[in-house]
This record gives sequence, C-alpha cells and structure tokens, in this order.
Amino acid sequence: ALEVMSAARLEQAAALLGRHFAAAGEAERAVHYFEMAGEHAARAFANEEAISSFRSALEIADEDGSNIEAMARTAAGVWAKLAEVLWAAWRLEEARQAFQAAIRLAGPGNALQTAHLQALLGKLEGFDHRHGAALAAFDAAEELLGEHPWTKGDAWADVWLEVMLDSRAELHLSRNEPELGLAALAAARPVVEARGSPA
Repeated sequence: ALEVMSAARLEQAAALLGRHFAAAGEAERAVHYFEMAGEHAARAFANEEAISSFRSALEIADEDGSNIEAMARTAAGVWAKLAEVLWAAWRLEEARQAFQAAIRLAGPGNALQTAHLQALLGKLEGFDHRHGAALAAFDAAEELLGEHPWTKGDAWADVWLEVMLDSRAELHLSRNEPELGLAALAAARPVVEARGSPA
C-alpha cells in the first residue's frame, strides 16, 4: 500500500520501503529500494545517508540465498556506488575496499563490468598518489577487455577508451610523463575518430 501511495515520490520513500520489504523478507525489493535511496541521497550530497542506505542494501544482499548469481551482480553495482560516495567523502581506504569488493563480486565472468570497476579503482589509486597500484588496475582492465575490444561493440569501446583516456593518459600526464601519456592518446585516437568524434 505504501509503495502504491508513494508512486509519485518513490525516491523520497525508498528508504522506508526498503525497511518494510526487508522486514517482510522480500530481499530483492528491499535491495532495490535501499539502492534507490542511496542514489537519491548521493545526488543531494547527503553522503552519510547514502552510505547508510547502500550498506543496508549490501547487508540484505549478503544474507539472501534465493538467487545468488543475480544478487551478486546487483551487489557488485551497489558496492561500486558506495565506493564513489566514500571517495567523495574522502574516505579513500574505505572506497578502495568497496571497489575491491565490487570487483570480486563481478568476477572475470563479467569482463566488461569488472574492467570498468578496475578502471575506477585505478583512478582512485591515482588520485591517492598510489601510481603503481593505479597502473596495475589499468593493466588488469585491459587484460579483461582482451585484444581489439572496440570491435566487440560500443560498450566495450567505451570502457577501453575510459581506460586509455580518462585513466592511463590522465595519470601519465599528471605525473609529467608526456611520452607515455601521448602514447596512450595515440593508441586511442583511431578508435575515437572511427566513432565520429575527434580526440
């Protein structure tokens, strides 16, 4: 009844709905609403509220045994969202651990999602001046993507460009390593140009 009555403002009622569905033992819907509440709080820069909602979602996902594979995929996404909020709150070690948890749950079986998570972890490591760890994460992402990932479709090309441009090139240029940065840009240029937007 609350879900129906709140149809026009689900985001505002999401945390309450999450609690009710959790109490009713409906894990999937509880996780969905706690995740929604976390996203809503994060957009409003209510970081502590977002962290609390995401952690509630993860607690329920961890306890649910009904659809382990689907819940693991969902939990990987929630861990990544939690990591980004923790990063925004400058809780870098917690953010690092959250990204690592997301990577473990996504696993090598979901190469595209895991590569994207490795790229995000690498950016965090670079932001925290842990350059060796950043490069290791970017290398792991590239290995997951395989050779010529841009031939596998737009989503694969997007993640590969994220690794090369937003991640690897940016790190090298910020470290005053222009040759390495330009090499990453040069590797990405043909893919960017083939997609119709100049690098």
